Amino acid sequence: MIGRQTDATFEGWARYAIYAVPPAESALFALGSEWLLGPDRPAFAALGLSDAQIQPLVRTPARYGFHGTLKSPFRLAEGATVEALDMAIAAFAAARSPVAAPQLRITTDNGFVALRCGGPSPELNARAFEIVQAFDGFRAPLSDEDRARRKPETLDERGRELLELWGYPWVQERFHFHFTLSSWTPQQEAERLAAQLAPIFAPTLTDPFLLEEIALFGIRKEGAAFKILSRHRFSGA
Repeated sequence: MIGRQTDATFEGWARYAIYAVPPAESALFALGSEWLLGPDRPAFAALGLSDAQIQPLVRTPARYGFHGTLKSPFRLAEGATVEALDMAIAAFAAARSPVAAPQLRITTDNGFVALRCGGPSPELNARAFEIVQAFDGFRAPLSDEDRARRKPETLDERGRELLELWGYPWVQERFHFHFTLSSWTPQQEAERLAAQLAPIFAPTLTDPFLLEEIALFGIRKEGAAFKILSRHRFSGA
C-alpha cells in the first residue's frame, strides 16, 4: 500500500529514513503526535503544563515525529532515486504480514521517556534488521559529517563496527524498538514525567503491539523536521 502526503513531494529532501508508525487513524498515533507536536494538547491538560513548559521536554523527538526507528536517516546512494526506494518499500510491505509484539509500556532509560515493548520481541527485532539489510543498497556511504553525528568516540568497538556496516550503531543485537517521548532530562525528572504520562497513554496500550505499517520519512535540511512522505501497510499473507 502506498500513499503520499498531500503537502509533500519526493523532491528536495536531503536525507530519508524508514520508520515504524501506528496507523494514521489509530488512537496511539493521534495521542503520540499530539504530545510531540502540539501546539494544543487537550489530552494532556491534567499535567498542568503550558505549551512553553512542554516544548523543551519534546524538542528533540518532535523533530522526527511519532515513530519507531527501523532504518535510521541516510543520504541516497549515487544513482539511487527516492521513487525507486519508495517502490521497493511498497513491494517489501506487500509481501509480508504484520508483526505482533508484547504490549507497549511507558519506560525511562538514561533520562529519556519512551514507549517500549514490555517483553522480548524477537519477531519484531528480526523484521527490523530485515529492513536494515533490504534497503541498505539505497544508502550512501557515511560521510565524515554522518559519522561525526553518531559520536563514534562514545561507542564501544562493536558499536563502531555496526556504524560502519549499517550507518547506525543500534542494530542487530543492539536494537531495542521504541517510540521516544522526551528529550533528555535528569533521570528523576524523566521518571516523574513517565509516571504522569502513563495513565494518559494507558487506554491506547491495552493490546499487544502490532507493527502494521512502515513509512518513508524525509528531511529537507539539518535542523528541520522530518515529514512522512508515504505509508506502506504490511499486507502479505
